[in-house]
Amino acid sequence: MTQVLEIQLPLPVTEVSVVDANDEAADKPAVDEQALERLREQMEKSLAQDKEALSAAAAALRQGAEGLKEIQQQVVAEAERQLVDLAVDIARKVLAQEIKSEGYLIDPIVAEALAQAPTRKSVTVRLNPADLARCESAGEAADGDGEVRFVADASVPPAGCVVETEEGIVESEPRQRLDEVADALKEPEQP
Repeated sequence: MTQVLEIQLPLPVTEVSVVDANDEAADKPAVDEQALERLREQMEKSLAQDKEALSAAAAALRQGAEGLKEIQQQVVAEAERQLVDLAVDIARKVLAQEIKSEGYLIDPIVAEALAQAPTRKSVTVRLNPADLARCESAGEAADGDGEVRFVADASVPPAGCVVETEEGIVESEPRQRLDEVADALKEPEQP
């Protein structure tokens, strides 16, 4: 008796092979060596293209990171300059208020200017008249040997001091001192 086996396939059959059940090769799937080699070549080519694309992307990222680092350094430098300018502006306002209210000591200013003088012989210290009245050093000099002479000078601003010697002049004015500090702060740091 013949048996009939009916199989419904979703696609039409294009090739049929009859295989002997006792044949060992029938148990092994048929391998197309050429197709495998083409597939391997395609995969290697695709992998090489992917590596190349990743290398290009990594180089672009490195370049972008370097650009960002440079921009960051510029932004930080500009922020530092702006902070110095702001600090100096605040210091100017505080200094102006201190000068206006005479909330400063003139003697340390005079001592600093005298320390910068090239000689201590025949020294004339010029001060604003209001500062001269408050200057203890002037009273002490009047009692001394006369090498340092104090003179009221309305052209000298409050909290300012001009020291004249035979060898030169030292001017100490608050805005000038503040400008010197600001300039020092604005100089780039040396490594």
